[in-house]
Amino acid sequence: MATKRRTEIIVETERVIIVHPQSASVRSWCGACSTQVEMVTPEQAAAMIQVTPRAVYRWVEAQLLHFIEEPDGRVLICRNSLYGQISESQ
Repeated sequence: MATKRRTEIIVETERVIIVHPQSASVRSWCGACSTQVEMVTPEQAAAMIQVTPRAVYRWVEAQLLHFIEEPDGRVLICRNSLYGQISESQ
């Protein structure tokens, strides 16, 4: 009688996210929080909470995140509201 052999393969992965100094967060006034907060780009926000940048933009469009739009068109997300959104969705 033949015995069956079982082979188990384990694959481990690791993800490294590098944020370059020129794209670091900035402190700015958040009108909704009524205080100075750290602001990040939508791409940084997405990397921080491991979602797509499009998901962050959808939350901005739905007014679920506090944000400012700078004169050059750049959007900055309030980090406090980002973490608040994550807490609410879990």
